[in-house]
Amino acid sequence: MPCDSCKDIPRPAPVCENKVLIIQICNSNYAKDDNFDIYLNNVYIGHVDLTMDYVLNGGMFIGDSSFPLTIVQPDFCCPIDPQIMPTFTFCKEILQFGINTLKFVRTQDNHNGNYGLVSIRNYTRDGITLVDPCFISGFSYGGEGEYTFDYSQCCYPSNPCPND
Repeated sequence: MPCDSCKDIPRPAPVCENKVLIIQICNSNYAKDDNFDIYLNNVYIGHVDLTMDYVLNGGMFIGDSSFPLTIVQPDFCCPIDPQIMPTFTFCKEILQFGINTLKFVRTQDNHNGNYGLVSIRNYTRDGITLVDPCFISGFSYGGEGEYTFDYSQCCYPSNPCPND
């Protein structure tokens, strides 16, 4: 088979020994935002309910279905609060080498605009705890749409959280 016929087959994500990829989506403007279903590379991974004013709410998406896992060294732009930031898991096999796409599909328009932060980290798995975070990506979102991040290596040089 000629090499050109394989160019559209996505390469698997980098093999990151004992690492777990975590995505945090956080409504960081302290105002009510829209609600969204979240897709990673066109696969549904969960949703965010951003209807609360004055609270850093959103969702955590863990690329490992072994649950429960506990993050003991948080390294996200927003604090982790299980009461207002539910956790979802997804199969890490949907991650691809290189560019990956997070898609926000509006499920409820709350008529107040949108602004928030997405933080993506790799954590080292130590039993049921997640430690030693390393930076993969961080960016802001502005509502419904597609947002991309590069996953070509297991860790990148640290990058501070974007300004609110």
